[in-house]
Amino acid sequence: MLTLVIGNKNLSSWSLRPWLVLKHFELEFKEIKLPLDTPAFFRDVVQYTPTKRVPVLIDGSQHIWDSLAIAEYLNEKVQGRAGPADPAARALARAVSAEMHSG
Repeated sequence: MLTLVIGNKNLSSWSLRPWLVLKHFELEFKEIKLPLDTPAFFRDVVQYTPTKRVPVLIDGSQHIWDSLAIAEYLNEKVQGRAGPADPAARALARAVSAEMHSG
């Protein structure tokens, strides 16, 4: 089963993004919420990701962090239904997403 480790979805759009993808594709997953900017967060997050940041998706022994990487991974799990089928349109979508993600 997939597990998504996140902060508060109301405060962290980064956490909300992969949660929305999982919900949209009706993928079954367990949600672990860590309270952001607390001693408990900094104590607990290290067991899920080396970056000490959320979100992180756990699929078996695979730990994927970063909301964009999680979305790409989930897109592959649903056989590309989350992105454009046309390679040129898909490249444009990735470029726009990367630009927004980095800036």
